[in-house]
Amino acid sequence: MDFNFSQVVGLIETLYSNTLAAGQVVQVQSQLQQFQKHQGSLQVADQLLDPRNNYSLECQFFGALTYTVQLNQIFSTWGAVVDDESDIDDDETLKGATGTDDTRNMVDQLTLRQLSHLNNLLTQHFVHRQPNLFVIKKVFSNLSLVYCHNFHNWTNPLLSFLGTQDDPSISSLRLSVANIEHHLQASLAGSAQKLQLVLLFSQIIIEDILKNNTMSDHLDQQLHTCLRKEVFVVTEFFVNYSMNLVIEKLNNNNNNNNNNNNNNNNNNNNNTPKLSNDNNQLLADAVRCYTAWTSYISFSYLNSTEKFIIDPTLNLLIKFLLCHQTSDQLINDSDSIFVVIEFLTNLLETNANLLNNSFKQTINDLIFKDWGMNYLNFLNGSGDDDLIENEKSVQDFAKLVISYFELDMVRISKLLVDDSCSYIFQALMKLTAFPGTPILDEEISRDFIEFWLETSDTLIDDTDSLLILLKTTENLQLFKKNFKTLLELLGKTYWTKVQLPLANQTSMKMIKGQYKDEYFSYRRDVGDLFDSMYVIIKDSIFKFLFDNIINNLNVTSLTLQNASEVEASVFLINCMCSNFSEGNVPDEIFGMLVHLFSFHRNEEINFLKIGLITNNSYLMNTTVSFLSSINFFYKSEQGLGFLNEILDYLFNLLSLSIQSKELPGKFQFIVARAIASICSQCRTFLASSLFKFEPLLFNVINSIDFKAFTREKVINSVSFIIQGIKNPQTQGEYIVKLLQLINDQSTKIFSEIKSGRVNNNHDLNILLDYLVSLLDCVLQIARGMQLPEESVIFYNDEERQLVDNFWIADNLGIHSMILQIISGFSLDPELTNIFITNHNNGESLGVTDGSVKINYHNLVTEKCCEIFRAGLCEDINGPFVFADNQIIIDYVLSKFEDTKNRIDVDKPHSSMTLSIGYLFGLLETFVSANYRKLSKEAVTNCIITIFVMNPQLLNSDVDLFTNALQFLNKVIEKKPDLLFYISDNSANYFATILESCMVVLKQSNEKFVIKTVVKFWCNLITLRAGTRENQEYITRIFIDEQFGQKLTNVTFSALLKSTRSNYEIYCDIVRNMIGKYPLQFKQWANNALILINNQRVSNGKKALPDIRQLISKLYLTKGTRKVNMVIKDFWLAANGLMDI
Repeated sequence: MDFNFSQVVGLIETLYSNTLAAGQVVQVQSQLQQFQKHQGSLQVADQLLDPRNNYSLECQFFGALTYTVQLNQIFSTWGAVVDDESDIDDDETLKGATGTDDTRNMVDQLTLRQLSHLNNLLTQHFVHRQPNLFVIKKVFSNLSLVYCHNFHNWTNPLLSFLGTQDDPSISSLRLSVANIEHHLQASLAGSAQKLQLVLLFSQIIIEDILKNNTMSDHLDQQLHTCLRKEVFVVTEFFVNYSMNLVIEKLNNNNNNNNNNNNNNNNNNNNNTPKLSNDNNQLLADAVRCYTAWTSYISFSYLNSTEKFIIDPTLNLLIKFLLCHQTSDQLINDSDSIFVVIEFLTNLLETNANLLNNSFKQTINDLIFKDWGMNYLNFLNGSGDDDLIENEKSVQDFAKLVISYFELDMVRISKLLVDDSCSYIFQALMKLTAFPGTPILDEEISRDFIEFWLETSDTLIDDTDSLLILLKTTENLQLFKKNFKTLLELLGKTYWTKVQLPLANQTSMKMIKGQYKDEYFSYRRDVGDLFDSMYVIIKDSIFKFLFDNIINNLNVTSLTLQNASEVEASVFLINCMCSNFSEGNVPDEIFGMLVHLFSFHRNEEINFLKIGLITNNSYLMNTTVSFLSSINFFYKSEQGLGFLNEILDYLFNLLSLSIQSKELPGKFQFIVARAIASICSQCRTFLASSLFKFEPLLFNVINSIDFKAFTREKVINSVSFIIQGIKNPQTQGEYIVKLLQLINDQSTKIFSEIKSGRVNNNHDLNILLDYLVSLLDCVLQIARGMQLPEESVIFYNDEERQLVDNFWIADNLGIHSMILQIISGFSLDPELTNIFITNHNNGESLGVTDGSVKINYHNLVTEKCCEIFRAGLCEDINGPFVFADNQIIIDYVLSKFEDTKNRIDVDKPHSSMTLSIGYLFGLLETFVSANYRKLSKEAVTNCIITIFVMNPQLLNSDVDLFTNALQFLNKVIEKKPDLLFYISDNSANYFATILESCMVVLKQSNEKFVIKTVVKFWCNLITLRAGTRENQEYITRIFIDEQFGQKLTNVTFSALLKSTRSNYEIYCDIVRNMIGKYPLQFKQWANNALILINNQRVSNGKKALPDIRQLISKLYLTKGTRKVNMVIKDFWLAANGLMDI
């Protein structure tokens, strides 16, 4: 395709006009890309880059980009000679790797042309004030590209850049550091801009090399050498020269300000560049350039033999910082100081291997002695109005401090036993305690949390190492004492930090709004820190926190500051108490808790009342969380007397949360969960208090106003207490009351719904939600009645016999009541229709935004299955343990038939199939728990009904089939005899099941389905729990009835078509077949692979790799995990892929 100049310019202007549609943009880009590869494109590029032609900046950039394309084309064949020759000497290799004479000459000319363009662009930029820096950077990048490939011929691009400004000839490309002084002194005269440009060019070169380090190893070392001897020498000169200029100017200004040596400037060399009053830009450019170089230097240490000396430059950076002693100096150069601190931090974090011990000590002195403390005092002492602005500077300084210590955390232990180093820890604490509310005003204290955590963990983990480091036991003891003192001070600092600013409405609004997640994440991190510190400071931090609560209670009236301090103390106590358990709580903690709950116990202001008095939801929330984390206390002799009082308080809060519109909605959830936790853990101590719950139980069951979760948790809590009663008669009486209340209320609602008196969907959904919650209450009773441990542990022999006999007799008819409720909810046809045609808005699942819509029928089925499931794993009879296994089987089959008849199998993934999945889940648990007592006839009836009589239903939904197969897997794992009984009386029913499983194995792509069906076949092959007759039966099916061959065919077919992430799943079948049928599988595999290969070839696909070799390799593995590697190689080869 031919191009003319005006056409190219038009396309460029059109491309950047933002007027093209997406398809047109692609078309224009394609045309321009073709042009850039065209032989004559550089002539057009030269015209575009010439500022005198007044083309747009977009055209200029396109011209530079065209050079990039052409250079890449040239360098793509640059090393062709090396590839073609293998026995030439090193000189020839080097010649080939750097192009022919003609191409080298051409590259030299292109380099000069770009340098010439660069000079013109710089004139346009600095003289005519054109904003073309992005074009300049692109030309620099092109020159960097040339240097990376042509460094043998063009050794010093930085000097060439300067040299061509005076002598734009080929000789400027041959400049090296041997001529450095002459060229630098001449080229730098009077211009700080040239300094900045050379620094920018050097930075681009080294960043490009790091980004595109794709040279061969042979050239890499030579490139490293050239960089060190040429480019780095010039760069270092310019960096140091720039910093010396800035430092000299600072010193002169300081002297002038002190009226000393006013004529210093007259002594400056006339060649010294004139700096503006702002030092920031030149220093920033120098530091940015050197940052890139330190990254490269660190890289080169690992990839070359070149060694760089960077100490002179680093010392200049320190010298620059030390020039700033007064507030005015620190203010004027704050941006430059930030740049240097950021550089030093990055150096410590990522390239600390470049630093010697001497410089590390220099950083220590800088940070912690006069300059660092002066700088920190300046930032902290600017007044409240400047805190937010200064916070960024302090945060950067803090990061430098943290990075320095993280080089050697154990070193802190030596500092702690050296009194002369106390100033270091004063500085650390001052930084940690930077004023302001965390996250809102400052993030420094957050940065230090991880540091203090690591310090704490490092220094407590290895006493032996510390003893070696500190040399004497006296020093070790001194360290422990000082470290404890430090952490106590740290604890008080962070205690202040986590106090909610309750009195500041603006701050609280921000905490509740945009900063909510971040702020409370900060508090959790502080809690983790206290948990870690507790190992060292033990009860002293508890004493401080408990004393604070007591002091705040010992007042005549409560303020928001009292509430804030108490909330912070309770929050941190809770963080530490949550990891306590019975047997590992110090006696001192029990004493403090007793004092806390006893203090002003019968007066107006006490611990349990402070949240209510201040009406502060945060304090009440934190208090509730704390109360639910000290179950160890309630079960102790000291705490038992407070248990009922605390539960009364929690139930009072629960009632308050229902009545109050000011408390957040989730507060009910928190309180109800706390009550359930306490009742679960302390059930055996609460039996005598059950009578107090009866009015509440009546309300939560009969009132529709309670949130579903609250209702269910209250019932669950009471059920825990009922379970803790050792007398089954008393247990039964309480359960009857609960079930009767639920049954009466649900029956009443059933009647109301069936009568048609509910006029709109909103009211109907409210009633249906309420019904589901009532059914869930039955489930919560079932879960609460589960034994917390094995019956032989919970009961003595006499109690166990009494309980077992009581529930077998079931004179109170509790089992019948439960079945009546389940039947009413789940098997009533009219009610089922209502459940099916309406959807829950998610509240029953704890979702309140309406994002979840679930069919009520599925919810009810799930709850009923869970009620049955609750008693299946108990090892003693109980209210939810049904001795007659047929009860559960009858329910499953009845519900299955009813649901099946309501499903349209022509509509896959019907929402109704979810209910059947719950039934299969119940059967799976049922078999797992009762397989020893199950009759073959009962299981046979189930399997025939599900698998044989309803294949269309199962095949309509792969998820449903997977659920059914999981049940079948459980039968095979536990008692396969139950499954094979089918074959004796049911003709080919088992073969029908196998055929269905074969189809799923062949067609499924979902990983969880493949895993389930593969597990089925592996269980069937191995039959670990099978009898000898079972083994013989399966062998007959696999060999005589050809299912072994069929399975092998399907397995290899599915395996070869599977994705990379799935093929390994099928290997389990191969491994088990080799182990179980070693003689037959060899032939089965050969037949299967030949069949698959023939089909592939006839379809025009690539033939399979050597089949015999595959089978030989498989048999060498002897069915071990090595099969997977053999299959992997075969799968890759068959699919034309390579291992990565």
